[in-house]
Amino acid sequence: VVLDEQVLPFGRKAQQRPIELVQVLIALGGRKVSETQIVDILWPDDEGDMQMKSLHTTVYRLRKLLGSKDAIEYHDSRLSLNDKKCWVDVWAFERLLGEAENSLRKKPQPQPQQVAQFRRKLFSLYQNDFLQQLTERDWTVKLREKLKSKFLRVIEKFCRYYAEAGSLEEVIILYRRALEIDPLQESCYQQIMLC
Repeated sequence: VVLDEQVLPFGRKAQQRPIELVQVLIALGGRKVSETQIVDILWPDDEGDMQMKSLHTTVYRLRKLLGSKDAIEYHDSRLSLNDKKCWVDVWAFERLLGEAENSLRKKPQPQPQQVAQFRRKLFSLYQNDFLQQLTERDWTVKLREKLKSKFLRVIEKFCRYYAEAGSLEEVIILYRRALEIDPLQESCYQQIMLC
């Protein structure tokens, strides 16, 4: 979490639950997430009233931590991150993935500098798996795998683009990057050997 260009320190125990709330919100889509889903993840062993009290307290503390009451919207038993107040790297990454795929699908093909720009931006946003430090948490898996799958699909499209342009060095670089993301992609090894 970055606030006013400063990374928020996570040392204090009091900040852990608000940060976990942000993580859960993002993992569940970030928009109109049911409070029931959230409390079942964050306070599974508490009773209903205690869960809701904990949620309301944590939302209050998160808003205070972020310095904005409007950053977290809470209506009709649903929570959302306000995209006018919060920039979420996952959302930016998915938006950019869509733009890159649309560009590569068009005829005529995009210019090499445009493809290189998409690559740079996507690789800067996807440096590791989503919440990779929380691999033991079930609620992280769905989004983690979805993002990885989408990214690998776009890398494959970049590879086709470069292969058609005769830039086999670029193809090899991209397949190697794909293998860093998922070493079990057998087709990447095969394509590197073909190149």
